[in-house]
Amino acid sequence: MDILEAKVIVQKVLEGNATHGEIAGLRAFIEGQPDKDALVATLFPAGEFWDQEEKALPGGVEQRVLKAILHPQAPVVPLRRRWFSGRRLAAAGAAAALVAACFFLYKANTGGHPTAMLYDSVAVGEGHFENIVLGDGTHLTLNGGSILRWLKTNNREVYLDGEAFFDVARDSLRPFVIHSPSFTTTVLGTSFDIRSRSREAISRVAVATGKIRIDAGGQRSFATPGQQVSLIRDSLRKSTVDIASIGSWKEHRFYYDRASLKDILGDLETVYGLHFNIIDPDVLSCTYSTTFKNVSPDDILETLTLMGRVHFTKKDDRIEVTGKACR
Repeated sequence: MDILEAKVIVQKVLEGNATHGEIAGLRAFIEGQPDKDALVATLFPAGEFWDQEEKALPGGVEQRVLKAILHPQAPVVPLRRRWFSGRRLAAAGAAAALVAACFFLYKANTGGHPTAMLYDSVAVGEGHFENIVLGDGTHLTLNGGSILRWLKTNNREVYLDGEAFFDVARDSLRPFVIHSPSFTTTVLGTSFDIRSRSREAISRVAVATGKIRIDAGGQRSFATPGQQVSLIRDSLRKSTVDIASIGSWKEHRFYYDRASLKDILGDLETVYGLHFNIIDPDVLSCTYSTTFKNVSPDDILETLTLMGRVHFTKKDDRIEVTGKACR
């Protein structure tokens, strides 16, 4: 199980649709992580649910969530059962504290009356895309290995972990805001590609049309068509990109200019659902400048091999990567 699969199961827990097997898998995944508190905060970002910044969940909810998942028999959070249907409580099972945290959200945001969850979400597995139209008319394509959340009461503010190409409906009175693991992007009406994954060290956003604002750790930058802003080692950096390359992954077109093999393989995993076993990690630092347009993943791997330094060998459902470091 990876972090995306865990997020999907947490979503099902909150909706009351998780099976006992899924909950057991979630518990085992959390047990194997060194920083469990940080993981639970990632899986259940409670701050996303609040319309007003000054609101907050009662202290210690994250720790109680963790305790209930890892030790399901321990009575860690008092639940008033009238707030939840028996079906939801039974489905939550070992993850009862997640449901309990939802109880606080229900109570604070609905005046104590049962209602549907306050957000919608879409998770896309690797090797797939998902085209989405939000209520405000914004169109977006969500890349594989990505998850998107948004409040039902405000679909001009979304939370993205992964990669997506946005074509935002213009509204001069309501900016469109994308929260991602590394930065916040604000626009009025434009099209752009944003890639920000919690598991990746570098995040970036590239603009095809319009203008956007990026905020990260007290820094602010603006980007216009053909510009890209990247967050590298806590610093925002601006560069130029070919507009034709922005969001081109939707049509299986890839443009690389001195891109590392690590980044290229990451794209192949996301878009085609390939899985690599890195035998010689030093080869990942090799860089390539090339273009692939509507070619099969086998052709891409063959081209990279012909360009030198790297070799690919298929073994069962994985591809072994060997080679020599580039000087």
